[in-house]
Amino acid sequence: MSVHAQQIFLAARIPLDLKNKLVEYCENHGIKMNYFIAQAIQERLREAMEDNQDLSAAKKRLKTAKFVSPGGA
Repeated sequence: MSVHAQQIFLAARIPLDLKNKLVEYCENHGIKMNYFIAQAIQERLREAMEDNQDLSAAKKRLKTAKFVSPGGA
């Protein structure tokens, strides 16, 4: 399947100064804004999923954790 096989139009309201910074960055680096935005969304979703996996693993460990008092008892 082509990368462009299924695409939709996504509108978002963002601050004008952020949009201007994005335009400037993309122009200076020869990157299309659509590509940059899609990559940013993918990266953020991947980070969020990793955070959720870490949190889930920590919660599982806490359920079976054995805590030691500061006195060593």
